[in-house]
Amino acid sequence: MNNTETRILNLEPKFVPPAPQQVLERLPKEIEHMKEKIGVAWRRMTNTIRREPPLVNKFCQRIEEEIRKTIATEAPQDPTIEPAIKYFQKMQKQNKIIFRQTDKSKVFHADNHENYIRKSALYMKKTNAYIEIPTSPLKEMIETTDKFLRNLVSTKKMPQSLLDKLRPSMTESELLHLYYNPKNHKLGEPLRPIVSGIKSPLTKIASFLDKNIRPLFDKHTSYSISNSIVLLKHLKEYETTPEISLYTFDIIDLYTMIPKKEAVIAVCEFLGRRG
Repeated sequence: MNNTETRILNLEPKFVPPAPQQVLERLPKEIEHMKEKIGVAWRRMTNTIRREPPLVNKFCQRIEEEIRKTIATEAPQDPTIEPAIKYFQKMQKQNKIIFRQTDKSKVFHADNHENYIRKSALYMKKTNAYIEIPTSPLKEMIETTDKFLRNLVSTKKMPQSLLDKLRPSMTESELLHLYYNPKNHKLGEPLRPIVSGIKSPLTKIASFLDKNIRPLFDKHTSYSISNSIVLLKHLKEYETTPEISLYTFDIIDLYTMIPKKEAVIAVCEFLGRRG
C-alpha cells in the first residue's frame, strides 16, 4: 500500500470521506424531521395543541443556515483520498481482501476471505450456537409472532392497545444475521460474533419485556450493576486496604453459553415469586 492508503486505514473505523453534496441533498428532509420532533416536544411541554411554535421554526432555520454555511466554507477534500478508497472498494469486490472494524481498537483490520471463513467455521464448531440456513424463515416468523399476539388479545391475556405496539411489521422486519468484528488485540486475531437483530420480528416484544421486567429485577436484587458509576458507588461502601485485591472475570462466549430454555424458566420462576 502507498502512504495515502496506509493513512486512510489508520483513520479509525468511523472515518467517512466528506460528501458535501450528499449532505445538502438530505438536509431538507432531516431538518423537517427535526422540526417535527422538536415541535411535538414543545407542544407537550407547553400544553398547546396544533400550534406551530415560531421559536421552533426559527431554531431549525438557524441550524440549516449554519450547516449550509459550514459546507460552503469547508476546505476542499484531499484529492488523493478518493482514488485510494476506490482502490480498496475494487479489492473488496474482487474478494481479494476484507476490511472490518476492529473490536476495541481504532484501526481497520485487513484479512483475506479464506481466513474469515476458517475462523467463522472454527467458532461455529466450538460453540454450536449458530447454524447456516438454506432459506429465510422471516415470513413464517412474522406470521407466527402475529398469530401469537392476536391469540393473547382474543383470550383477554393482553389488551388490544398493546397489539399494534408489539406486532412485527411485514415491510420493515429483517432476519437476524451474524457477523464478526476481529479481535486484533488478542493472539491469533479471533472473531467477536455480533448478531444484528435490531429489526427482528421479536424486537418490539423483547424491548417491552425488558422495560417491564428489568425494574422489577433491580428492585429485588442487590447484585444489579447497570454501569460503571453504580459500580463505583458500591465500592465506596467498603473500606479497602493495600492488602485487599480486586478481581475481574472474563467469561468466554458468555451469551452463547447461556441455556435458553433454563433462562426462560428462571425468569418465569422469578416472576411467579415477585411479579
